[in-house]
Amino acid sequence: MPNIQYLTDESGKKTGVVLSLKEYEKLLAGVSETDYLLKSSANKARLLEAIKRKESISEDVVYEKLGIRL
Repeated sequence: MPNIQYLTDESGKKTGVVLSLKEYEKLLAGVSETDYLLKSSANKARLLEAIKRKESISEDVVYEKLGIRL
């Protein structure tokens, strides 16, 4: 479980988050991968369909299906 700290205002409302650099980099990597996948309308349709099914497949399988070599 990541170590996440919340910043709050005087009333206790959460106003911000403090993440470790490692967690922040993971978060950015996920955003970059999603942005890349959403550039293609076919990939976007596949992702939206997968969300509707509420099923998932591993990252490795996604890369294999898309022909992406890391």
